[in-house]
Amino acid sequence: MMFGRDLFPELRRSNADAAIAFFILYAITFYFVILNVYAAIVMRTYDNLRQKKQLLTEAMADIFAK
Repeated sequence: MMFGRDLFPELRRSNADAAIAFFILYAITFYFVILNVYAAIVMRTYDNLRQKKQLLTEAMADIFAK
């Protein structure tokens, strides 16, 4: 399912109630994993820029440009 293969019809044929529960739990878990990966990338990039004082330098350059 993670790579786009639709396994829901096969799951539903084997056990309909368990298939729905599994699919919902899988979708919610996968959503949170992807969201956390995105947040980690954003925070890491921000931290790297902050450590290099890049953000301060860019802000000062914008002030002087105005």
